[in-house]
Amino acid sequence: MRFLPFRLVLFSVTFLLILLFFAQRHQVFAQDQAPDQETVQTDTNATTDVALDSNQPIEAEIDWIAELYKGGLIVVAQLILSVVGVGVAIQRLIHIRQRNFAPLDLVEQAMELGEKGRWREVEELVENDPSVVAKIIRFISDHRHNELQHIQQGAGDIGVREMRHELQRVYPLAVVGSLEPLLGLLGTMIGMIEAFALVAIYGDEGGASLLADSIAKALITTAVGLAIAIPAMGIYYYLKQRIMGYMADLETSIEGLIDAWFLKPIGTARARAKQIKLAEKQAKRSSSSTSKH
Repeated sequence: MRFLPFRLVLFSVTFLLILLFFAQRHQVFAQDQAPDQETVQTDTNATTDVALDSNQPIEAEIDWIAELYKGGLIVVAQLILSVVGVGVAIQRLIHIRQRNFAPLDLVEQAMELGEKGRWREVEELVENDPSVVAKIIRFISDHRHNELQHIQQGAGDIGVREMRHELQRVYPLAVVGSLEPLLGLLGTMIGMIEAFALVAIYGDEGGASLLADSIAKALITTAVGLAIAIPAMGIYYYLKQRIMGYMADLETSIEGLIDAWFLKPIGTARARAKQIKLAEKQAKRSSSSTSKH
């Protein structure tokens, strides 16, 4: 929920930028393609000369904005999905960094303080840190008197849960990459049905130009879907691999902390924790025996 306002602003700005870009491109193309009254006859003669010269290739300029308008509601749905994908991609690229998973300086400071038995300072160090390793260190510090197996299991559960949450937050990119080609295929099928309906109505009178225009109108949705789906899936797999890499670094850091705090034979935090726990038990026994007498 804390990312909701940021995402709304990001989606809105991205959508406005896309609309402004399309409007500008359409206006520029319309101005370039508007013929002057004095040059119409000259252009006609030039076109005829080009047509007679078979060695010179003929290039057709396409107004892609006008083609998008032909796609209708399917293209509108695709553009909305693209805005969602761009917003999620930017937000995740900003968030998925080393400092939000396992910052090395935090791990080193916590390891040094824990080896010296200064647990209160360890808790103060990770209290306001939003990283995943800070949550795990806080858990280990709070449960340092428990069995080592339980500590390792709890730390592992926290890491797995956080990794699952991070993967779920980039999953909308996979949804965009999967739905875009399907929407494009749907638009193509609808356009082809309309094209063959026109052929059934006009027959040979319409000619190839009528069928070609209808097919081009149908294929624009597929082109838009692929143009959006390819980068969406690429960014999704990149972010997924990035998360897995940071989680591997996190696992290495936690293993180093547990080894330094609980497994080393000399001067370990585990030994200090046992001594504190034993002293507490002896204090309770002495107080209970005193109360009985």
